[in-house]
Amino acid sequence: MIPDLTDVLALRAAFAGCDGVFHLAGLAHKPEDGTSQSLLRYREAIVSPTAAVLKAAVDAGVSSVIVVSSVAAMCSTSEAPISDANVRGADERVWSSETRG
Repeated sequence: MIPDLTDVLALRAAFAGCDGVFHLAGLAHKPEDGTSQSLLRYREAIVSPTAAVLKAAVDAGVSSVIVVSSVAAMCSTSEAPISDANVRGADERVWSSETRG
């Protein structure tokens, strides 16, 4: 386990010998107040870890990195703003193509 996703050295060691890396999720909501402090926290939670994962993957010779947005995974982009009312439940049937129209 890597407790700090901005630790490029630890990530590189973890990725050694891997063909691919999946980078999943982060904060699902952009800060509402728009203050520089809240935007900095958002950057620290999303941008910095993603950049570190990508750098470590390149350094470790990983050939594929898949980055998945937690927001895109949990609701349609047309359902903004994101709230509990429009987030899909844990019932995996919502993911099945057989249940979609």
